[in-house]
Amino acid sequence: MVRYAKAALFLMIFVFAVTSLSAVQAEPAKMKVHVEIIDADTFWSYTFLTRDGSMGIPASVQVGWDVGVTSKTAKYEVVVVKGKNLGDLAITAEKGSLVNLRLSVRDAKNLEVGSMSMQVINKGQTENFTLAPPEFTEPTINYGNNPSKPNAPY
Repeated sequence: MVRYAKAALFLMIFVFAVTSLSAVQAEPAKMKVHVEIIDADTFWSYTFLTRDGSMGIPASVQVGWDVGVTSKTAKYEVVVVKGKNLGDLAITAEKGSLVNLRLSVRDAKNLEVGSMSMQVINKGQTENFTLAPPEFTEPTINYGNNPSKPNAPY
């Protein structure tokens, strides 16, 4: 009888411990995103050539984020607007969770001029991004027999 009582007590303690531990939620942590624009006057007036061949003048910098590997609930927020040089954003997510970040420069029509994506583990840290206009641009100069196809083999 004593054996059954000890086993029942052990079982009750085990069930209580398991249910108590499963009720503990992960600790939230605030990850900060800091964006700084170097030489802001030049950056905001510079005309960028995008990957798809269109021209764009920056109007805002936007941060997009979601949490987890297969999250479909991305959120977006403008952190820097034309004429400013600093912006901050706080993202609250479970400590240790995977956060997908996407920083994008948008023109006045909200078309993407440039972007960068990355994944980070949320430890409550600050992620710093710096944007700047290019130091220089120069034309592409090719030498060859066929000027209409500069990358064609000789």
